[in-house]
Amino acid sequence: MAEKKRGIFTRFKELLSKNKSNKNGYKLAYTQNGTMPYFSSNVTNTSQSDTVQQAISAIASEFKKVLPKHIRERNGFIEYVSNSPIQKSFNYVNPNMTLSDFLEMCIWKLFTEFNCYIYPVYDGLENEDNSNRLYRKYTAYYPLHPRAVTYLENEKGDILRVQFEFAEGEMLDLPYADLIHIRLKYGMNEFVGGDKYGRPDNEALVKTLEINHKLLEGVSKGADASHIVNGIVKYNTMLSDGTVETAIQNFNEKLMKSESGILGLDMKTEFTPMTREVKLVDKDTLDFIDKKILRNYGVSQEILDGTATAEAKRAFLETTLEPLLISFGQAFTKVLFSRQQINGGNKIEFYYNRMETMTNSEKIEQANLLREIGGTTINEIRQLFGYPPIEGGNRSMQSLNYVDTEIANDYQLSNAGSETVKQTETKEAADEDNN
Repeated sequence: MAEKKRGIFTRFKELLSKNKSNKNGYKLAYTQNGTMPYFSSNVTNTSQSDTVQQAISAIASEFKKVLPKHIRERNGFIEYVSNSPIQKSFNYVNPNMTLSDFLEMCIWKLFTEFNCYIYPVYDGLENEDNSNRLYRKYTAYYPLHPRAVTYLENEKGDILRVQFEFAEGEMLDLPYADLIHIRLKYGMNEFVGGDKYGRPDNEALVKTLEINHKLLEGVSKGADASHIVNGIVKYNTMLSDGTVETAIQNFNEKLMKSESGILGLDMKTEFTPMTREVKLVDKDTLDFIDKKILRNYGVSQEILDGTATAEAKRAFLETTLEPLLISFGQAFTKVLFSRQQINGGNKIEFYYNRMETMTNSEKIEQANLLREIGGTTINEIRQLFGYPPIEGGNRSMQSLNYVDTEIANDYQLSNAGSETVKQTETKEAADEDNN
């Protein structure tokens, strides 16, 4: 097992060492708007803001709960392909990370650099659907940390490659079709997310962060000013310089020793307190700036505090998490499956447990509905309310008040026939009695 782990890791290392810069026959990729086909990981100082870090951390913490699933949709029916090689590859993403670690890193890369590159390592080909077609056998997934990425195309412009440059000068040249690429704020540059130069698009956010920084500095300075000088001690006698210092030291010692808050002075000493009004930034202004920053990430203060209601959680799911689920699912599907497999209904979907956004009454209603139609098992209902599975709980139960739609007509005709026979028998019995 240890040999296999090293093999997966060295596979990625070997690619870095042998795939040096190779622009033979390739040129910079063409862009319609004349922007450079280039990405730079020059992260701005927005990630140094505690509010920004809290917002990204909230998204990453929820996204860690997501599960990638290989599903197949055919003739309107959806099935979970639990035993496929691709589904099994998600059980062990790479030697250094768990699945939750992998997803968390991807979110941080995406929201700080606006681009997340994932290299799926494959080891040979295999037949996964008992046909004559061979498909890649994926063994690991690595989030890449490039310093710069350049997009290249061949002379015909029909093949796109990317050239990665890493921090230590290592270069990696790969077909773009082999890379899982998720983009944020995609629209200004044809190839990467962010601004038209392939950099994180944080210009508007930086201005808000600068205002927030100045407000916090004002609060800090106001707090310091409140205890710089608290009063003046006047000695009603002539004292030498050394005597003044001794007197002040004695006065300070009296202040420190006074537990009642009352300080006794003699007739030669007079204390005059200094009163001042320290203007601090009001709470509403600070809250407004915080919310303005958080809106950039689709995170509310209630989500950060853990006090969000079911409605607030649903809003967070629909506005922030679901677009990410769609982006990740489509990006993985595009790379992990061939066009023929995609046309056959194969795809990767990232599932988030919607039940976490429901109240207990809503969960009960949902469980009752699914139970009525046989759409859930006993253990799934127990899991919904936080209880562990039990032996024999993997069976589903269904109400007898429902009938399969395919046999509904036969069922009704059968009942109608039975009713006709019953009515005929009743009429014949009545006729016999009359005779």
